[in-house]
Formats: sequence, structure tokens, C-alpha cells
Amino acid sequence: MWKNGTVWLCGLATATLATGCFIGDADNAAFIASWGLKYVGGGSVTCTNADTPTVELTMTNRRSGTRYVDSWPCDAYAGQSRTLPGGTYDVDLALKDSTDTVVSHVEDTFDLYHRGLTDLPPVDFGIQSFLVRAWSINKGRSSVKCEEVGAKTVRLVTRLGGEEPVNYDFPCARYSGFTTVILVGPYSVQPQLLDAAERILDQKAAMTVDVRGDKRAELPPITFMVP
Repeated sequence: MWKNGTVWLCGLATATLATGCFIGDADNAAFIASWGLKYVGGGSVTCTNADTPTVELTMTNRRSGTRYVDSWPCDAYAGQSRTLPGGTYDVDLALKDSTDTVVSHVEDTFDLYHRGLTDLPPVDFGIQSFLVRAWSINKGRSSVKCEEVGAKTVRLVTRLGGEEPVNYDFPCARYSGFTTVILVGPYSVQPQLLDAAERILDQKAAMTVDVRGDKRAELPPITFMVP
């Protein structure tokens, strides 16, 4: 059974890496991995929508200490490792975003038997993202549509701890949206309403969002005010 890993501000630590294909005798074997993605709190998601293009399998032989790493496109949803000597391995299966940052991973110890393929337990990577179920625009006391006030984009300006800000943009006329994958941690989130030239029509005060690994990061409904 896999043990869930916690991903904070950075990915996994690196170690000595065995590169290239391992070539050995006929007793060698391989691991087979399979995976899917789901949001914490429920709901499946594709690799493309999550912006997680890569799955990486790290296998460390407990006897020799040699570390092997294989990777596959996330949307393959399965992969077979290089051939390896039989033995006991510390195994880590990690999901990476487009910046090569580990956003979710599981780890455990498995025995790899001679002259055969060992299926690892299937993994559902739990991922986080900001979810805005609804936004609206008021002009005076009246509710108006985006096109009536020239609003084109709703932007979330987000900052994780002391990191650089990251913006997420949604078409205003969609009136709801969700971001690609985010890490766990304390965020500052400021919603903005922009016109076609990206001028700010309205912006709300930044809110603090404590993104956890057990509950979807859902923002409250947003009401923009325009003159």
C-alpha cells in the first residue's frame, strides 16, 4: 500500500542518480505503474486541465543504494520501468507540473521479483486547485453582465508564502472557474476584474487562503462593483 507524501514549497530532494538503461542478466525484472488524477474533496481531472504533464518513478535499491528514475507523459496513465535487478526497493511515484515541480506523490517499499513484472498499486494522485463557483458584477444597485461594462477577464493574483505572484485568468462571461494545480500552503488571493486592455475595473481586498491537502480550495462568491 502506498503512503501519501506531503508536497509543500518545494519538490523532492535529489540523490545520486543512475542514468541510461540498465543492462543485466536474465534475472532482471521491472515495475509497472498506473495512475489517475482527482481533486482533494472529490472530482476527477485530466492531466491537461491540471497542467501536470509528467509522472516520475524513482526506485532505490535498498541493498546497493542505487537510485533509478523513469518518467512518462502523465496522459499515458501507465508506464513500465527499465529492467532492474531483483530485490527490495524504496519506490516513489510523483506527479509533476509544467515547471517540473512535484505537486503530489506517494511512496512505499516493494519487492521486485526475478524474471517478472511487478504491478504497483494503482494511484489516484490527489491534487489541489482554486475553485471559484461564481462571480457577479453590480453597477449601482443593479446586476449587470460582463459585456455591458466592457469586462473581459477575471484574474486571481495569488502568492504562496514569500514566492513570486502567479496570476490565473478566466473569461469574465464564464462566471465561474478553476485553476490548474497548486501546492499546499498559505496563499494571498486577490480577485480583479479587467477590461480588454487589462485595465482594472474593480479589485477586491486580498484574502488569506490556507490551502490544505484534505479540502478543495474553494473561494467564496465574488461580487465586483463598477461605476
